[in-house]
Amino acid sequence: MHSRVLAASLFMVVAAALGACTSDDEPASPTTRATTESSSTPSATDATKGTPGVSASAAGGEQVQLKNTVKFRVPAEYDWLIDDSGDSILATAVIDGGVLDISSHDVLWDSGSLEEAADITLDTWNEDTSATYRRTANRTVAGVEGFVIGGKRNQTLLLEFGTLHNGRLVTLDLNHPETFDPATAVEIFDAVLASVEWK
Repeated sequence: MHSRVLAASLFMVVAAALGACTSDDEPASPTTRATTESSSTPSATDATKGTPGVSASAAGGEQVQLKNTVKFRVPAEYDWLIDDSGDSILATAVIDGGVLDISSHDVLWDSGSLEEAADITLDTWNEDTSATYRRTANRTVAGVEGFVIGGKRNQTLLLEFGTLHNGRLVTLDLNHPETFDPATAVEIFDAVLASVEWK
């Protein structure tokens, strides 16, 4: 429940920040970041290590979708409680005693700059001084390049993929407790991303 509230609360902050952006806004200063596709994903406990990529088998469970941008599947191996009744998706499962949340949202984005979107998203996540989120190398999911953010707030770990598609900023997140096996979390995250289809 805590991770669900955290994800929803932080998304509202991101959405508010992004809603104020227009194509007339001055873009944030871009920084040099690697852009690559490879076969490994950063550890959930240290988002600065590894180069993210999608090499996992696609998740084969229930398919969920955002109206304007993306659809994906949750892993069939687990029992997910799914809420996709609004403009966002939240899928929750209890796995090995830990509550995992997969969430996805999109908001209008006028600037067309992936770097600006990544910078604002990362800055928003890190507004909480207890948070230690970092951006790692970009990854390409179903032919669309996006940014990757990972890290920790209190005892909750985050993996996030974000990109621009159909004039919107789209994010897909996995939140899980610090006590949950990070390798399993990465496998779940990769399987979900491997199932992505853009609309």
